[in-house]
Amino acid sequence: MAVQCGALTENIALLALCDTTLEPMIEDHPPPEKSPEIDSYKLSFQHEQQVTEAFAVLLANTDDPNKVGAICLEEQPDGLLIRTAVNSGDQKDRKASFERIARALESCTAGPSAQRDEETFFGEIIAACQSRLLGRLRSSNAKPARKAGKQAILTKLCDGVRLLDGFPTRPPQLALVKNHISLLEDAFTRLESLSYVDAHSEPGRQILKSILLSIEQMLASTDIKTLLGLIPKNIPAWSGIASQSLARSLKSLAQYQDAAHYLLRRACRDPTFRHLRIADV
Repeated sequence: MAVQCGALTENIALLALCDTTLEPMIEDHPPPEKSPEIDSYKLSFQHEQQVTEAFAVLLANTDDPNKVGAICLEEQPDGLLIRTAVNSGDQKDRKASFERIARALESCTAGPSAQRDEETFFGEIIAACQSRLLGRLRSSNAKPARKAGKQAILTKLCDGVRLLDGFPTRPPQLALVKNHISLLEDAFTRLESLSYVDAHSEPGRQILKSILLSIEQMLASTDIKTLLGLIPKNIPAWSGIASQSLARSLKSLAQYQDAAHYLLRRACRDPTFRHLRIADV
């Protein structure tokens, strides 16, 4: 068998012309699997990522696509430092929300009944994020800049479910969703009937809590994206990616409950979470 080595011979010749003296081989030793520096950290990379994602959800305070925020977690000997940055504007609202959440987390994990205080902690998260939640729902009580002239999320959802309910062949999961829809529609009607002041205070807070819990339960039992995807695209209000966009909005609202549950659970297990600080960059 003939060996094709012309290209190899050319490369060797070129190397010889470049330099007749070869440098000694340098061996790059990989870092050890465990080092004293790594061992000094209490959080795994997975938990660092989850903490960062939780605070990214809770500290998001604008719908403006031109305003971008970033969060970085830094573990320190006495606790956790959250570094936050935005590309424009100040971070006054973000820092105020964080400080309220941090105080609530410390308070809820201070006593022996910490595991039973998730409802209290979730209530504090809603209070810290109340304005943002009203904006995400596109409530009439949201700040003007956050309404964006779009249909309210839950109104859109109710319209979609009614469309599906009118089809000759109804999807089997529709019956379960309708139970949640009834609760959500009633809660949102009550929210919209509040004055602006009440919607941003305790009365609105209680309704928002029931809305978020109902959304979380609905998404846990139903693939809402697939269900809404059954709506024909030739219906004007549901053309394009309307159903996908609505499903994403509902998932974003459910993340608040997930974030509350995760942070409280970690804080009960790891004292590091009870000493939280924030610094802007």
